[in-house]
Amino acid sequence: MPDLNVCPDCDDPRKERSEVILLATSPDSKSFMYKYVMACVPILLVLLSIFVRALLGGITSALMPGIPSSLNLVVPAVTSITNISLYLVAPIGIFVAVAGIGWALRFTELWTSTAITLASSVICGMILMAGTGIPLVSERYITDLVQWIAYLVQPFCILAVIVVLVWTEKFRRSIRYTITSENIAILGGIWKHQEHLVPHHQIGRVVLEQDFFGRLFNYGTVIPQSITRWGSETSLRGVGASGQKDNFGAMIGYAKGREEASRYPLDCFYGIPDPRTAQNLLRQLMVLPATREEEQVTFLKKIYDKI
Repeated sequence: MPDLNVCPDCDDPRKERSEVILLATSPDSKSFMYKYVMACVPILLVLLSIFVRALLGGITSALMPGIPSSLNLVVPAVTSITNISLYLVAPIGIFVAVAGIGWALRFTELWTSTAITLASSVICGMILMAGTGIPLVSERYITDLVQWIAYLVQPFCILAVIVVLVWTEKFRRSIRYTITSENIAILGGIWKHQEHLVPHHQIGRVVLEQDFFGRLFNYGTVIPQSITRWGSETSLRGVGASGQKDNFGAMIGYAKGREEASRYPLDCFYGIPDPRTAQNLLRQLMVLPATREEEQVTFLKKIYDKI
């Protein structure tokens, strides 16, 4: 590790420097690979929607001849409702479900690309339908609109994927991780630029995470955890009662879980190349304040012995 008490740019090497950059790095492009894959999911959803719609359409077509001839008057209405339902399931329902799952699981690239695809298709479809003069509250309007949406998701999924891929790469390039002699710095962001500075003495432990591909290509995530949050747990307890005159119920609930450090690229050293170098450097810097205190105690003891 570099000598933290010597300033290499000073004429007198005994002069203390203010701050020395020990390591500067950024996320490896390979560590963002799964984010790029998530951004491409709308293309797979379009293919899935075509398959599901064809499958359901075949099932309904096989069932339609079974309708009694006495119900011929309702067959057109049933056919129209069935077609609308098919489009509401695939692609609209599939896209809404995947976007919701991506949002709940915090897969930003997944839900963003999916939502952009569906929203663009709906807006463009409504614009195209506005020039037809068909009443909004009508069976024909709804049928034509869902058909337009099913068609428009095909070109818009490509556009959404390109936009999210470019945005993700731009976000990756904006991130900078720096370890200095005084603290660690995490900078990055596009719309909202963030800058985190954490002094070394506030770090409780350093966690290194590497998956299979990380070990294969030598990249990984280094998580400096605060000493105040190390090993913390969260527990929830509740007592409830509800009922009516002849029906009463009571419930006692308890849940306990361990808080985990964030893997968000602006909260840790996400997917950096050669992560063990950063891990070892942070470990040495963590014990530096204690070493300095021991040196001060030894120095004061020598002064006391001389008195």
